[in-house]
Amino acid sequence: MSRGGDTRFAKGQSGNPNGRPKKRQIDEDSAFAIIIDQVVTVRDGNTTRTLSAEEALQLRTYQDALKGSRIAQRTIMRMIAKREAWRARHAPLPRAIQVKYEQPDRRRSADQTMLVLGISACEGPDDLETAMLEPWAVEAALQRLRSRKLTRLEVANIRISTRDGTSLRLDRYRYDTKS
Repeated sequence: MSRGGDTRFAKGQSGNPNGRPKKRQIDEDSAFAIIIDQVVTVRDGNTTRTLSAEEALQLRTYQDALKGSRIAQRTIMRMIAKREAWRARHAPLPRAIQVKYEQPDRRRSADQTMLVLGISACEGPDDLETAMLEPWAVEAALQRLRSRKLTRLEVANIRISTRDGTSLRLDRYRYDTKS
């Protein structure tokens, strides 16, 4: 076949203009519909029951599946899958579960964490308002500054916030004496 203009179908035109044939639906007056709606008497041991032909066929298929018929087992599995799909589509929506979420006080949580880790200490057992930083933690933090100079105000704030501010050796952090 050449790639020129002489192809079987014109460009932009479908090869199947009528589309796929519609699926035929069972006519309600068909022989199948008439038979499936009939009532059948079924004997099960000593009891007899009246079932529709459809229910009787399903019962027979179920019995055959239990006896080991692979075709009947596949049919039963398809019936179960179809029923479960229908139930999933028609099941009531689950009720919404209300979850109460409380936002923790992050400042208080951080203060408690610092107490547990020994970074800070407070005078009372739960007096977070008076918590003071431990000198070792302040010195460890100041070592990370390396060459940055501290102002007099920064040094004063560090001494006030530290549990024993006088024990700090801030002279080695070269604070700026001009400001």
